[in-house]
Amino acid sequence: MTEKIVQKLQEYQEIKRIENDAQVKISELYEAALRLAQAGINKANQTTSVDDRIKSLADSLQAILDLTLEYRNNVLAKQLELQTKIDVINEILESVAGNLPTEKKTEDES
Repeated sequence: MTEKIVQKLQEYQEIKRIENDAQVKISELYEAALRLAQAGINKANQTTSVDDRIKSLADSLQAILDLTLEYRNNVLAKQLELQTKIDVINEILESVAGNLPTEKKTEDES
């Protein structure tokens, strides 16, 4: 049973390590923001009205800001969830280790 708990702990630690990889996270966010920006520019280019172009570009900027905020909140929530799971498993392992029977020394060993 302890082996399974340790295995789960290692699994969560690896997921957390991957989630903490800034290069991967920034790349994901960049790709998503780029798609929104390109869509906004394409929409703005489809109209001749300056007001409509400005509105379209402003809407795109707001969408990128919303995306960034949502992404940040999701990352923080995921980190908190993983750290909580890791902490609970560590507490369980400490409790199990504290309850394991210890060998009693005989008087000959003293």
